[in-house]
Amino acid sequence: MKFSVLHVLLRQLRRRPVYTGINLVGLTVALATCLLIGLYTAEELRYDAFHENSDRIKVLGVENDLLGRMPSMSYPMGEMLREKLPRVEEVVRIRDQSRPMKRPGEKATAPVQVVQAEPSFAEVFSFPVVSGDLKRALTEPKSIALTTAMADRLFGEEKVIGASVHLGDADESGPFTVRAVVDNVPRASSIQFDALRPIPEKGSMKERWGALAYKTFVLLQRPESAESFLPHAIDVLQERKGRWTYIAVDLSSYYLSDLFEADGFRGQWRYLYIFSVASLLMLFLAGINYVNLATLQAQRRAREIAVHKTLGASRGTLARRFLGESVLLALGASLLALALATVVLPAFNQVMSTDLSIRAHWLSIAGFMLSFGVVVGLAAGVYPGVAMARFRPAAVFRRHSQTTSHGGGWLHRGLITLQFAVSVILIASTAVIYTQLDYVQTKNLGFNGEQVAVVSLPENAWKSRDVVRERVAQYESVEHVTLASGVPGSSMFGFSFEPSDLSSQNNRSEDVGQTLFKIGVVDAYYIQTLGMEVIAGRAFDAERRSDRTQTVMLNERSVKEMGWTPSEAVGKPFSLSDRSLKVIGVVRDFHQSSLQEPIKPFILMMHTPWGNVVNGDLAVRLASDDIPGSVEHIRTALADIAPSSEIEVTFLDEKFDAMYRSEQRLSWLFSAFALIAIVIACLGLYGLAAHAVQQRTKEIGIRKALGASLSNVIGLMTREYAVLVGVALVVGTPIAYLLMQRWLEEFAYRASIGAAPFTVTALLALSVGALALGGQAIRAARLDPATTLRDE
Repeated sequence: MKFSVLHVLLRQLRRRPVYTGINLVGLTVALATCLLIGLYTAEELRYDAFHENSDRIKVLGVENDLLGRMPSMSYPMGEMLREKLPRVEEVVRIRDQSRPMKRPGEKATAPVQVVQAEPSFAEVFSFPVVSGDLKRALTEPKSIALTTAMADRLFGEEKVIGASVHLGDADESGPFTVRAVVDNVPRASSIQFDALRPIPEKGSMKERWGALAYKTFVLLQRPESAESFLPHAIDVLQERKGRWTYIAVDLSSYYLSDLFEADGFRGQWRYLYIFSVASLLMLFLAGINYVNLATLQAQRRAREIAVHKTLGASRGTLARRFLGESVLLALGASLLALALATVVLPAFNQVMSTDLSIRAHWLSIAGFMLSFGVVVGLAAGVYPGVAMARFRPAAVFRRHSQTTSHGGGWLHRGLITLQFAVSVILIASTAVIYTQLDYVQTKNLGFNGEQVAVVSLPENAWKSRDVVRERVAQYESVEHVTLASGVPGSSMFGFSFEPSDLSSQNNRSEDVGQTLFKIGVVDAYYIQTLGMEVIAGRAFDAERRSDRTQTVMLNERSVKEMGWTPSEAVGKPFSLSDRSLKVIGVVRDFHQSSLQEPIKPFILMMHTPWGNVVNGDLAVRLASDDIPGSVEHIRTALADIAPSSEIEVTFLDEKFDAMYRSEQRLSWLFSAFALIAIVIACLGLYGLAAHAVQQRTKEIGIRKALGASLSNVIGLMTREYAVLVGVALVVGTPIAYLLMQRWLEEFAYRASIGAAPFTVTALLALSVGALALGGQAIRAARLDPATTLRDE
């Protein structure tokens, strides 16, 4: 007899709704989870695979104790490799920029990603050219190539090739001629850009061996591993080794290497491994749950099997029937999982910042679903299909019910324990992630970011910053205004110094080597606008002319690097670029970036000895009574000064919250994993308890006939499974603790793992276990002995 999948599912649901429902829910949810994580993993692993020469392209970088690992080299290093290493066919150097872009006479866009690249870029990489000549665009000065999206944004349906654009917010920046249009950059590319331009001859640090400003790629004559290529590169570069060590990785491995500047948990092997293992483990547990329940259910169908055999059914017929039912049920779960994954995919894409599509991988997905349904279905149907078909009908009719539970079943109990242990690990991990997230969001950052609006100023507005301050400050709800290149959350430039370079009166007698100091160019209103605390000396004073050119302020970390106490630092001589300065104050340490990074030594000044700062930020502290009106006033004031620029207003506290968006996504993901795992575990526990009640019906009847109370029977049915949950807690808790300790090591500042997350985990695991068992235990306790013992 042939059955459709739907027919079998409906029949199973009608005849055995609990058993079928448990199997379908567990398999469907686990399989949908595995499918989504599989799509995510496939996208992560295929980065940069679209380049025709990907097997011959290597990415170079450097590392040292001060800078760590960087995917950057100096320009002359690449030139030396091209000239002196025969196995190198071509070298490509690129440098990322963020610049506004505009058509002449029109309003500029918000900053977009403009990559400076040399002409070999067009030959080494496989970015399709839609129109024009990419090599010409990267050769001729004042030429540029746009992506299709950028061209449409600026020109719409108009002709693009030969048109002019400006990089910056003013027409005075000089026009660039569009020479090529490149197809939109694939998401699965480690090199992202909106436009490409040549590396300029002036101001590009082409002659400086120590300027690690260029990402450098080499195309080899023939495929070889990065490990075999690196020694040859080092032989060429050793005369300019400097204070760093050279690194090389294959382009195919670059995205998932520690050279790549990862965004959150994207582009990191460890998270890819964690997600993949977690999803596969849940799929494995759900599959075992299915096999487990199918095996137990087969014992309940022993009488049905005996009837069929009495009526003449052969072993082969019964085996095929049970195997067919099991396979079709598993295939049905696969179809439901595909439907569930399709519904959940938009939300998953939003959480993971991806653009995954089931349609793009439908063939692989169909093969996986079919294979899974067949394998799991056969595994679940082997016992009822083969072993139960060998039962003797007479023996089954004589003892169709058992009076006691047998001593076996340790496999089933072990699987339940394993499922709850996995649930405990995921729940505890989620609790620790939430604890750390709360810690970083509530920790004192050294400044007050509430109600502080921040605008990244266009170049022409920065040049007119005194006018900007005057106009913005006119609104009654504006309390303080500062303009600085060094507002927390934005990038700052830095230089490496030894303490003796900065002050002859430093107290660091030992040779501590160089330290990277961040430089903040601020105004006299910086400290009060951001609510920072001066712990020694004083802040900058707008009325003191000497403060503008002869003084600096340090943070606590800088003072420590110099070997001073805060009070000792005040009045000390300080030197930058041979300019004699003086320390006038010490500000309490503040976080410039996320808590994953340690606080850096900071030097704050109202000038810079290295030339004019070309851009910076406007920060405005607003009164709470009129936030929308104040924001609109800021936009209006800047629109008069920079009419051709888009003005984007953000808030400082929101800017820092966004730094932990990846941790928020991680907590959501682990919450989903934990929920799915606990559901699967509870379904297994519920099914095992239901089977136990059916198997021990006579035993329970005898106990009640002999005077056992309701509580005695409930205790009998729950005691064993409560022990299983307890064992799972004992096994899972230390594993979760060790895993979370490793994860917290990524943060320079982290919450301590106390007892709270694990207490919550234990209470939750015991509670859901009790809920899963409660219904069956009460059902068993209410059985009427007269009914259960009637046929004894």
